[in-house]
Amino acid sequence: MSDSSATVLPLTANQAGIWYAQSLSGPNATFHAALCLEIAGAVDPQLFVSAMRRVVTEAEALRARFTDDGTGPVQVVEPVADWSAQPLHVLDFSAEDRPEQEAEAWMWSDANTPVDVFEGPLYRFALIKVAADRFFFYHRYHHLVMDGFGANLVAARLAEVYTRLVAGEDPTAGAFPPLRELIDDESAYRRSAGFETDRDFWTERFADKPAAASLGDRPTGLPTGLVRGTRHVTPGTGARIRDAARAVRVGWLSRRAGRRRRVHRPDHRQQRRGDRAVGRRPLDDRGAHRARHGLQRGRCAADGASGHDGERAHPARAPAHARGVPAQALPLRGPAARPQTPGLGR
Repeated sequence: MSDSSATVLPLTANQAGIWYAQSLSGPNATFHAALCLEIAGAVDPQLFVSAMRRVVTEAEALRARFTDDGTGPVQVVEPVADWSAQPLHVLDFSAEDRPEQEAEAWMWSDANTPVDVFEGPLYRFALIKVAADRFFFYHRYHHLVMDGFGANLVAARLAEVYTRLVAGEDPTAGAFPPLRELIDDESAYRRSAGFETDRDFWTERFADKPAAASLGDRPTGLPTGLVRGTRHVTPGTGARIRDAARAVRVGWLSRRAGRRRRVHRPDHRQQRRGDRAVGRRPLDDRGAHRARHGLQRGRCAADGASGHDGERAHPARAPAHARGVPAQALPLRGPAARPQTPGLGR
């Protein structure tokens, strides 16, 4: 379990970039990451709330607040003094005429509502009941505190803790390490020979690239909203689009059945940086950052079945990692080999 005392930490390089971008763009939900996991089966709300509280206690990034006294932004991690002030919700729409639509409307409203990065909290958890044997777990983050991969870790840990509480077991094993480990890891990387090698690689890679085209002579404003379009194509056309996207390393998600595919236009940073992923060398399709925007939706069942619902993924103002929502089954069998620190690191 993480130390309960307040801790002041510097921002990672990625956090600093988002901090200044958010400061320039003003209040908007562009930097939200919203995900929804559909759970098929009965859920004990009281135990689920206990699991959510434990995960918030472990994941220090969720308890971070940001401040800037004029010398530069820092993040302060503090213990939870009042759980009633934390955005942990249990909602029941099962008695409504259209429970799923009501649940989605609530999630969309939250995903599209800006948050104050100075006030926080910069996350929200909700267990939403739409039927006696069907629930949604909704989790939304500001990208300052969590990226898509970190969200995967949080959801998987929540499933693990809940499973152990249901079984009457101690959920301590597998707790997240302190956020400081993520900060120290990035600092060590920036002092390493690997950082120099990666910097030289990218400097050479983009040395001969032309300047980005512009319609004016001034820097453009940051986007405050996103545009998404959907078209259905044949498997053959989808395969050709997939191959073309891979050739230029454009973000990509596909349904494994191979019938329908969704291509996401890269944002302005991806257009200029090509296949750069957190300053590292290009990653393969399993690790590349794809589908940066979407209220990503997954499914899991109490009997162990799970899957990613790429067919019904919804657009939202939220960057999300290609792996989307971790559709971990409930109950989950066994912890990860070594816990990782969720957050926005390198």
